[in-house]
Amino acid sequence: MGQPRMLILAKPPAEVLSQLRAVIAALGIDEEAAYLKKKKNWHQSFSNPGSSHPQVKDILLQIGNAIHTADPCSFTLSFDQVHGPQPRNLGDPMHWEFFTSERPKTFDAALDIVQQTRGDLGLPREAGHRPHITFSYWAPRPLPRRHFEPIDWLVDELLLYI
Repeated sequence: MGQPRMLILAKPPAEVLSQLRAVIAALGIDEEAAYLKKKKNWHQSFSNPGSSHPQVKDILLQIGNAIHTADPCSFTLSFDQVHGPQPRNLGDPMHWEFFTSERPKTFDAALDIVQQTRGDLGLPREAGHRPHITFSYWAPRPLPRRHFEPIDWLVDELLLYI
């Protein structure tokens, strides 16, 4: 097994996970469950995964302290679509993801705290964080965009996850 990785993320509660899983079943893609990522690992990332090196952990803890000090408001992510486009580069894995139609300003405020603290620590900003939950990192085929009734997730806690 490889080295543990660490990142800052938010984890949806059980009732949101259950509702999202029901969407997968209703869309008829549950039969491809062998390709689905375990629900317990579904998350919204606010940093890229880093090594478990003590210096990385120290940096992530400093980012966590900055988040705690800033006390950003909680925010709601309203998931209302799934999509799994063809990868841009040949050989890259195909992802299936839940997305939101709206990007809350408070989501960006929390993300800005993470990115600003990275800058304050002399690290480059990271790109690519957007409201989504990946439910398959190794999808068997492209998945056309499909909309469903919004499922709201109140994000009120960010975690240092190993």
